[in-house]
Amino acid sequence: MLLISVAVAGFISMAGQIIALREFMIVFYGNELSLGFILGCWLVWVALGSLFSAKITDRIKARTGLFASCQLLLSLFALLTVPAIRSSRAILGYMSGEMVSFLHIFLSAFLILAPFCFVMGFMFSLACAVYRGYENSPVSSSQISTVYIVESLGALGAGVFLSLALLFSNLSSLQIMAYLAALNLLSASVFLLCNNTGRIKKKPLLYFFLPSLILFLSLGLVFGSWKGLENISLKTQWSGFNLLASRNSVYGNITLAKTEGQLSFFNNGLHLYTVPDKLHFEPLAHFALLTHLEPKEVLIVGGGIGGLAEECLKEPIKKLDYIELDGLLIRLGRQFLERRYYLPLEDNRVSIRYMDARRFIKKTKDKYDCIIVSLGDPYTAQLNRYYTVEFFGEVKKLLKEGGVFSFYLTGAENYLSKEQRDYLGSIYFSLKGAFRDVKVIPGDTLYFLACDKQGVLTYDYKQLMQRAKERRLELRYMREYYLFADLSAERIRYIEDSLAASRGVRLNYDFTPVSYYYGLIFWGTYFNDALLKDFFTFIRRPVLWLAAPLLFMALFVFMAIRAKKENLFKTALLLAVALCGFNGITLQLVNLVSFQIIYGYVFYKLTVIITCFMLGLTFGAWLAIRKLKDIANDKKSFIIIQCGFLVYFLCLPVLLVKLAHFSTNPMIFLGENLIFPLLSVLAGFLGGLQFSLANRIYLGSEDEVGKTAGLTYGFDLAGSFLATILVATAMVPLFGILNTCNIVALLNLICVVALLTFSLT
Repeated sequence: MLLISVAVAGFISMAGQIIALREFMIVFYGNELSLGFILGCWLVWVALGSLFSAKITDRIKARTGLFASCQLLLSLFALLTVPAIRSSRAILGYMSGEMVSFLHIFLSAFLILAPFCFVMGFMFSLACAVYRGYENSPVSSSQISTVYIVESLGALGAGVFLSLALLFSNLSSLQIMAYLAALNLLSASVFLLCNNTGRIKKKPLLYFFLPSLILFLSLGLVFGSWKGLENISLKTQWSGFNLLASRNSVYGNITLAKTEGQLSFFNNGLHLYTVPDKLHFEPLAHFALLTHLEPKEVLIVGGGIGGLAEECLKEPIKKLDYIELDGLLIRLGRQFLERRYYLPLEDNRVSIRYMDARRFIKKTKDKYDCIIVSLGDPYTAQLNRYYTVEFFGEVKKLLKEGGVFSFYLTGAENYLSKEQRDYLGSIYFSLKGAFRDVKVIPGDTLYFLACDKQGVLTYDYKQLMQRAKERRLELRYMREYYLFADLSAERIRYIEDSLAASRGVRLNYDFTPVSYYYGLIFWGTYFNDALLKDFFTFIRRPVLWLAAPLLFMALFVFMAIRAKKENLFKTALLLAVALCGFNGITLQLVNLVSFQIIYGYVFYKLTVIITCFMLGLTFGAWLAIRKLKDIANDKKSFIIIQCGFLVYFLCLPVLLVKLAHFSTNPMIFLGENLIFPLLSVLAGFLGGLQFSLANRIYLGSEDEVGKTAGLTYGFDLAGSFLATILVATAMVPLFGILNTCNIVALLNLICVVALLTFSLT
C-alpha cells in the first residue's frame, strides 16, 4: 500500500505542478521568465523539504503515521494553491492586465508554492525510509530507486490524465485539484487501514482522514461547491472587471471582461485589445494602407475581431486574409460582442485562417500589397518570434513590389529612456536588416512601416490625407490636425535620432531572442526596479561567463581537498548529481522555449513535453534497477552517462536549426508530435539512469537510506533550481538557445574530466 500512496503522491505532485504553471502563466500573462521563476521556486522548496527530511527521517520511529499525515497536508495545500495563485494580483494591488514586477512574481510563487512543495520533498526520503522498514531486507540503492520509479510513474500518469482532461473535459483547474486531493485522502485512509506494522492506531483514521474524504466528495459531487469556489476565485483574479468568460483552449486561456461599456480581450492574462477602440486600430490599419498607392490584397495577423478587419475593409481592397491562432477568441467574440463588431468578418472579402501565422507565412504562395501585424510588444518568447530577423525576411518574400509591412510597439510621447531605446532599437535594426526603407511614426504608440522599395514610404501627412479623401474614407483620428503634430519634423527627428543612438544593440534572432531580454529590462523600469537592472547588467558581462567554467572546476578541486581519499569520487558525485538536475531542467526549458519559437503554442504542449520527460525518467530509473546487479564498474557507467549528456547538448543545436527550417506539413507534424517528445524522453532517460546509479555509489550503511535519498534528491533539485534561474533569465535571452547548449556542454565536459580523474585515485 505504501507504493500506491507514493504513486498517488507523485500523481498529485505532477498535476499540481502543471496546473500551477498554467495558472501562473495566466496570472503573469504567459511570460516565460515567470515560468522559470515558478519552476525555480517549486524546485527549491522540494529540495529544502528533501534535505530537511534527510536529517531527521532515519531517527523517526512513527514514520508510517507521519507519511499519512503528510498526505493529508498535501491534499489541503493542493486545494488552496489555485485560489491563492488567482488571488495574488489582488493581494499585491495589481489590476487585471497590469504588468507585475519581477520581484512580486518571484515572491508570489515563492510563498504560494512553499507549503505544497516542502511537503512533497519531505515525503520522498520519508517514503524511502518507510519502504526500507517494510522490506526488512539488507540495505540497497534499489529501495530508493523503487520509490523514485513509483513516484515517477504516478507523475507520468498525471501527465497523461491532464493531457486528456484539460483538452476534452470541462473541468476547471480548481475542480481537478479538488478531486485529486480527494484521491490522495482516499489513498491515505486505505494506507492506514492496510498497514501491518501494528504501530498505528485507527483513531486518526476515524477522526481526520475519513471525515475529510467524505467532506471532499460531498462538497464536490453532491453540492457542486467546487464550481462555486471556482467562480469566486476567478472573480477575485479579475477584480475591477465584470468577468464574462474565462476559458482554456489548447493554445492558452482567453478571458473576456467588461468595464465602462467596453469589452476587453485577454490572452493568458495579457491584454490584447478593447472593443471599441478606434484610437488604436484606425492608425494601425490606415498608416499602412494609405502609404500604399493601391492596396488590393491585405494580410492581417491578429486583431481582426477587435476592429482591425473593420478598418481595413473601409479601404477599396479586394481580399483580406485574417490569421488567428486561437479560434476560441473569435467564438467568444461572436458570443459576447454586439453583431456590428463582428459583422465585418462575414464580408465575402474576408478569409479567416485558424493557424500559426509564421507557419502560414512560410507555406503560402500568395502575395500581398500590405501585411499588418497586431500582436503587441514581445514581452514573451511566443510574441518575440514575430519581431526577429528571420520573420522579417519571411514577410518580405510575401510582399509584392512596393508592398508595405507594418506593426506597432509601445512608445512615448516626448522621451525615450535608454532601456526603451535599446529595446526598440534592437527590433528597428533587425527590421532594417531585411527592408531597404523603414519609417517610424512617433507617439505613445510607435507604428513601424517597412518597404523593400525606396520612395514608397512617406512622412508627408498631406499626401496621406489626399489619398484618404480620394478613397472617401471617414476617419476620426487620422485627420490633418492630429497628424500635423504627430508627424512634425521635430518629433520625427527625435525618434530617428533616439533609435540611431541605439545602433550598438544586438539584432533579434529566433534562437537568440535578445529583444526579449531588452524588453525585460525595459519592463523593469516601470517599477523603478534598480535591483533587476543591476542584475541584468552584472550577468551580461562576458568575463562572468568565462569565469563560470573555472568556478565549476574550482568546486571540484575544493571538494577534493576537503574529502578523504577513499571518498573522493563520492564527494564529486554530489556535484555531478547537481549538474544532472541542471542538465534536466536546462533541456526542459530549452525544449519548451524552442517549441514556442518554432511552433508558437507551448500552453498545451507544456503538459505533453513534461509528461514525456517523466516517461524517460521512469524508464531510465527502472532500467538502472534491472541492470544494477550486472554492472561491473559503477563509476565507469556513471561517467558514460555523463558523456551522454555532453553529446546531447552538442547535437541539440544542430537539430533545432533543422526543425526551424522545416515548412512542409509532414515534417512540421513530425517535429511537433514525435521529435520534441522524444527529446524530452531522452533527457529524462539519462537523468533517471544517472540518479539511480548515483544512489548506489553513494549509499553507505543500512541506516543511511533516508539520508542518502535526501542528499541526492536535494542536490539534484538544487541544480535544477539553479538552471531555472540562470537559463530562463540570462542564458537564453543573452546568448540564445544554441550558445546556451554549448555552455552547458562545456560544464559537462569539465564534469567528465573531473570524474575520470577522481575515479583513478
